[in-house]
Formats: sequence, structure tokens, C-alpha cells
Amino acid sequence: QLRHAANYALNPAQKGAEAMLSTFEKIMFLKKVATFADMDSHGLKVLSGISTVVEYSHGEIIFEEGDHGDAMYMIQKGVVRLFLKKNPDKPLAVLKESAYFGEMAVLDGEPRSASAAAEANRMQMQSGRPLR
Repeated sequence: QLRHAANYALNPAQKGAEAMLSTFEKIMFLKKVATFADMDSHGLKVLSGISTVVEYSHGEIIFEEGDHGDAMYMIQKGVVRLFLKKNPDKPLAVLKESAYFGEMAVLDGEPRSASAAAEANRMQMQSGRPLR
């Protein structure tokens, strides 16, 4: 179900600078993400086609708690800190390369339950636009 939802739910980030990767490089990365590891080559190609790579700087906010969730994210390089607005110095989680996050708001249609910020000097996130 998550794989199916990801195909429809990914959306390019509004912030950050877009970077370029070939379709092959995107597919090789997606194979490392646990939720897509067993996806067939056709599915990976479709997902890579709707994916973009966006770079974020240290401290840059990826999304905020309460935002509408129209994308999930996969960390290609770098580290992401998830936190609540009421306690930003206490992370809920610290995620590293090949981890994914942001999928819950996409799946349940509820606002983002936490905020996400880049914790590396240069990081890349892969996301994509919905198939509609």
C-alpha cells in the first residue's frame, strides 16, 4: 500500500535548490530505500520519472508541523531531524541516508504531525509529483 501511495503522493519540495540525477542514478537510489526495495523495475522507472532531487542546507526547514502533506521524502545524502514546534531542540527522530519520511500525512490526509529540518551542510532529498 505504501508503494502505491508513494506513486501518487510524491510532490517536489517547494524549498531548496533542484539538482539533477539520471534516471539510472534515481533507480539505483530508490532500490536502497526499504519501502521500494522489492518494487519491480517498471515501478522503479515510473517512480524515478516523477522524482526530483532537491538540495537543502543545514537548518533549512523541509516542512512544518501542521502543513498539508502532499509529498513523502527519501534522504539521498545527509541527515534530517524531525521535531515538534513546541520543543524544537528535542528531536523525535534523526534520519540518515536511504530513510524516508513524510509518508503519514500523505496516506492519512491529515496535516503534518511534525516538522523536518536538514541537519547536514549539504543534503539531497528525492521526491516527485503526483500521478494524476
